[in-house]
Amino acid sequence: MKRIFTLRLSFIIVFCSMIQFVNAQKVVQKTCGFEHAYFQLSDQHPDFDAKNRLEIQEDIKENVAGRLYDDTTTYVVRVVVHMIYLADTKYQNIPDDIIASQIDAMNRDFNLLNDYSSLRPEFVQFLGNARIQFKLADTDPNGNPTTGIERKKGELGTANGWGILTGENHKQSAKGGLDAWNTAKYLNIWVCDLNYGTDGSEGYLGGYAYFPSYFYPLPLFPRVLDGPTVDYRFFGQHNWFNQDSLGNSNRYGMGRTTVHELGHYLGLFHAWGNVLDPVNYSTGCVEDDEIKDTPNSKKPYAVYYVEPRNVCDTIVNSCNTQYNGVDYDDMFENYMDYSTDSCYSIFTQQQVKRMRNQLLKYRSGLIVDRFVTGIDHVTSLNNKIDVFPNPTNGRVFVKQNAGFISDIQVRVFNVFGEVVLEKVVPANQTNFELDLSGMAKSVYLINFSANGVNTTEKIMLQ
Repeated sequence: MKRIFTLRLSFIIVFCSMIQFVNAQKVVQKTCGFEHAYFQLSDQHPDFDAKNRLEIQEDIKENVAGRLYDDTTTYVVRVVVHMIYLADTKYQNIPDDIIASQIDAMNRDFNLLNDYSSLRPEFVQFLGNARIQFKLADTDPNGNPTTGIERKKGELGTANGWGILTGENHKQSAKGGLDAWNTAKYLNIWVCDLNYGTDGSEGYLGGYAYFPSYFYPLPLFPRVLDGPTVDYRFFGQHNWFNQDSLGNSNRYGMGRTTVHELGHYLGLFHAWGNVLDPVNYSTGCVEDDEIKDTPNSKKPYAVYYVEPRNVCDTIVNSCNTQYNGVDYDDMFENYMDYSTDSCYSIFTQQQVKRMRNQLLKYRSGLIVDRFVTGIDHVTSLNNKIDVFPNPTNGRVFVKQNAGFISDIQVRVFNVFGEVVLEKVVPANQTNFELDLSGMAKSVYLINFSANGVNTTEKIMLQ
């Protein structure tokens, strides 16, 4: 069983993993910097530890008690991306289409539209669907039309760089950055060079985000600072930095650094244990992330990389602890571990529960729409409907023998829940074709409805 955080394990800020690229094959996980910020905040606010620990424990009680507002409604959150660049290049001033690909990645992973076929069978039972959709804002705080993207050539001034340890100047126009839009109504994401003045030989900081509780019930930080920051090197899918400097690798090209940071923004800890002791990990099997269906783990998974083998094939069981009578392996597929984009595939059901509760408890003003979907509730009919090839370049063949007695309503949904293709197929037509050519490369859901029964298959268009 996982235990409540001790006094010093509660913290104010969460940083994404630092990744060191020694050469084209070697990947080494570096330690995070949030403990510095945590203890700095504790020094500034002597009562922070007690307040923060109480808040965490109250949230955990809600989770244990099963309090969940609902698990079928999809919440739509609007986003503004603040793109701040020091050099006006395709690397730092990321193009609109790559920004859109990042929103696509967020919707993919927060709506269980990702490819989780490589998830180890022992963890499939824990798959959760956060049912949170993200869209770029179409109106600004003054009601004017907007693309949801603003850009600025930043000025460092006297600062040595950007980020929490340099005063978050990138979030302040007066200090060379861009001010937040109303953080109670917009998810603000800043993209900038978090590694200014470094060459990557000592690692890259991917990003960071604050817990929601630190701005609302306490608060200890001004709300204008609320929102994730992501380094330009890891924002978007297969951005130009990834293409030209990282061999267009799926390890860091799938937009999951931002997904990781959004997990923190919605109240999730890192998946392993004593994160304030990143060198010794002395209590990692005792103090964990307060989520029961993420196995206790002593260290971030990235420390176990074995190169040049596949970084996702090293099985580790670092803690002799059980959940429901089973001692599970460390879950390197979890978005909140330190892994790589190609390894990630799961938010667990209890992680989803916490994120949805945190969204409604602290960030409900972000929600601009909500609707009940349920289209991913797969029935037993799935083993009688085959969709292939998957992935596809556009042509999708369907073979069905589900015994429908009425015409089949076929609808194809994109990651935003929009119907992009619809047709009716006679019940006795066992083979037919769908044409997805011309649509955006993404994940789609194909929903089959007849006789009052719905079943859904997922397809990847590449």
